[in-house]
Amino acid sequence: MAVLLEKTEQKLNTDLEQEKQRLYGYWKNSRMISNDSVLDAFLEVPRELFVERSFRDESYADHPLPIF
Repeated sequence: MAVLLEKTEQKLNTDLEQEKQRLYGYWKNSRMISNDSVLDAFLEVPRELFVERSFRDESYADHPLPIF
């Protein structure tokens, strides 16, 4: 059971990293955010730690989420 939970957590982390990279690329290419320091901070700060667990899979969706 613990192995299954660990694999599920690893999959979620991989998915979140892919979504983070996708959103970063969108913002950078569209020039919606032109400040490189802001873009760098986006890559460094794990957004999923600031939302309720039930919203974790939406951490990198480009819409508002409730935060702690």
